[in-house]
Amino acid sequence: MPGAAAESPPDDPPLLHYHTAQIVALSTTLLPREHGAYAELAFPLATGLAAAGPTVAGVAFSLAAVVLFLAHEPAAVMLGRRGARLQQALGGAARIRLWWLTAVGLGAAALGLVLGSGDTRLAALVPAGFAVLLVPAMVRGEVKTLGPEILVVAHFSTTLMPLAVEGGAGWSFAWAASGVWFVSYTIGTVAVHALKAAHKQTAAAGRLGAAVPALSLAAIALGVAAAASGRAPIAWGLALVPPALVVLVVWGMRVHPRRLKRVGWSLVAANLVTLGLLLAG
Repeated sequence: MPGAAAESPPDDPPLLHYHTAQIVALSTTLLPREHGAYAELAFPLATGLAAAGPTVAGVAFSLAAVVLFLAHEPAAVMLGRRGARLQQALGGAARIRLWWLTAVGLGAAALGLVLGSGDTRLAALVPAGFAVLLVPAMVRGEVKTLGPEILVVAHFSTTLMPLAVEGGAGWSFAWAASGVWFVSYTIGTVAVHALKAAHKQTAAAGRLGAAVPALSLAAIALGVAAAASGRAPIAWGLALVPPALVVLVVWGMRVHPRRLKRVGWSLVAANLVTLGLLLAG
């Protein structure tokens, strides 16, 4: 009978309800879905490693940042943030992956703390602090709202700090580079939320729409002023300009949310220029 074929014994493991191809497809959901976040983490780590040179402690901190980032999606699946169906099908696998990713990540962080200098340990507290602040939003499933996303940006942007300090690039570079990435990512994040809000015509559309050009122009002005002040390398100030210009153009074109992937690649190109300017300084 058609109806009987759809029924399964209640004590069967959930994964047995799926064909092999479905299981393979579902397993990919244990990787982070926010593709822009990969770049947001990669650029600061590349900045710290390239500016100061790789050290054992720096590589350990980099590994910890990457592995703990990968742990987010299994946690979301296990908590049911991706839907009851995925929680039932992959909850067990997600739990196992979460445990070993967390163990590897914390182990790598501990290795970095043991091998790093006192200043490096202090620098590591900055991204760690932002990560701790994110935990309540993760538990509530609110990571994709604007406030928590800004915290994510702050965490990603400051992951370079222990790498830069341990490698000898110094506190000035660590704070300046982190600040450049934080401002750049924040503008891009606000712009994405503004485009979505304008498309959906939500109550926040007006406020976010006004914030995008204001933040972009302020970032450009800040970058030019910093470059002209002589207190820091000219390239460090100018590093703020490319992402802000891209956001201004994107906002002026009123890009449809369906084309946000193209926006993302445009920002990646701008971030490559920013990376080059930070390293040139």
